[in-house]
Amino acid sequence: MPAIARRVNVALVCAFVALSEDGDRADAITRVLARRVFELRKAAGMNQADLGAHMADLRPNWSRSTVVKLENNKRESVSVADLLALALVLNVPVTALLVAERSSSIKLAEGHEYSPAEALLWLIAERPLPGSPGAERHIVPENVVMEYGPWVTAARPARLTRKLLAAHDAALGARERLTTAMERDYEPEIKKSEAVYTNRLQDLAAVLTWLNEAKMAPLPVDERLRHDATQRGIELPPVEQED
Repeated sequence: MPAIARRVNVALVCAFVALSEDGDRADAITRVLARRVFELRKAAGMNQADLGAHMADLRPNWSRSTVVKLENNKRESVSVADLLALALVLNVPVTALLVAERSSSIKLAEGHEYSPAEALLWLIAERPLPGSPGAERHIVPENVVMEYGPWVTAARPARLTRKLLAAHDAALGARERLTTAMERDYEPEIKKSEAVYTNRLQDLAAVLTWLNEAKMAPLPVDERLRHDATQRGIELPPVEQED
């Protein structure tokens, strides 16, 4: 979308302000970003010229001098596209650039300060911020469906994707255990592993059904799982695409 390509003040886009290490004043988001880029660049074994060159492949307006200005707090704003490109080049989630690990709290907006853990859980759609509408009704564990207005609607894609990954990995793990049991040719272990595998395939089918209802495209499902599910009379539905 056009807005992604525009230079936008990250303070308006993400509204992130973290406390400095001495705790005497609040750092602007670009200071947090600068510190995180410096730390993550070093951890990746890149110098400023390396990062500038990698960034230039994705964002032609970047160079070593751009990195120097950012890390020396000479940039007052960073575009959304630049933020995403930095995360791609440094091979980290965007959240790693927005949250300073040594911060005692994070200021999302005026009057809204939270711990790094609370902010991260909000960023990854795990739970509402404390004190926000719906926070008191957010239920854990994951297998309980939370029914609460706009937060649930907005968070559902991320939550369903996590459920799909968990169900898919669990089914593959159960398949591997069943294969091992069959190689040992121990009937009680085979029966138990078969029952567990069937249950995991049913769990996967349920998540795929939820994805259908949400009109979401899933990650690819291992064809071995589809084949085994068919053999057991379990349908792993393809997600329906809108025209």
